[in-house]
Amino acid sequence: MKKFSSRKKFRESLGATCQNTQWSWSWVNHKNKKIFFGASDVHEKGDAQLTLGFNWKHNLKGRANPGYPEAIRNIELVQRENYRLYTFRQFQEAMDEETGRVRITNFEQDLEQRFLIKKDDGWYAFAVGDFDTKENSLKSSEEVVYLEGSRVPISSSRIERNSRARAACLELHGTRCCICSFDFEETYGELGSAFIHVHHLKLISDSEGPHKVCPETDLRPVCPNCHAMIHRNGENRPLEAIRSLIASQKPVPQ
Repeated sequence: MKKFSSRKKFRESLGATCQNTQWSWSWVNHKNKKIFFGASDVHEKGDAQLTLGFNWKHNLKGRANPGYPEAIRNIELVQRENYRLYTFRQFQEAMDEETGRVRITNFEQDLEQRFLIKKDDGWYAFAVGDFDTKENSLKSSEEVVYLEGSRVPISSSRIERNSRARAACLELHGTRCCICSFDFEETYGELGSAFIHVHHLKLISDSEGPHKVCPETDLRPVCPNCHAMIHRNGENRPLEAIRSLIASQKPVPQ
């Protein structure tokens, strides 16, 4: 992948535009319906990225931040117009403690597709799904205490997922979507073998540190489509609600 020397060149390579190249926090590619946000390392909270804080509308002196209105409009495009959200990590340092102004010192050029969840303090970007793992399932899930949420030291902190808990979940519940029954291996053959998202019934980001996870009661296999519908528009909908939506769309036999 070609690396670019500046955020401007990186933005241009994505075919994206913004209103103000100096102050914009987000970019848009209307042709491909994509939104791009730079996610600063200091605003990572576990596996979530604080994409837009509600208190970012004004700086510490009460003056309007020029990047905020455009960021709000781009979030609305994700919500209402089905634009896809992508983020890339960037690193910042304080420039002016009086106003809270910061300077971007570096940025990564690997994009990650994410979905939005609205919380009390702003909009968070979460990974679309769990990464697949080929780790063998444990013989007895009852013998193990699964911990998730450990903070891994980086620039700030990330929430650590437990791949063994995922493996145990798939051993208990299988790799078929528990909502719509889609099976990747049945459709894609060997390529789709053992692929499925693992959904946390309670958002892992709500934890305050390491906590016990029970693969039998806390985790469920769901396909990417159902996973996206569970969390669309910042929600964490019950599995049964999505099942009911699917059932309501099926024609009634005459």
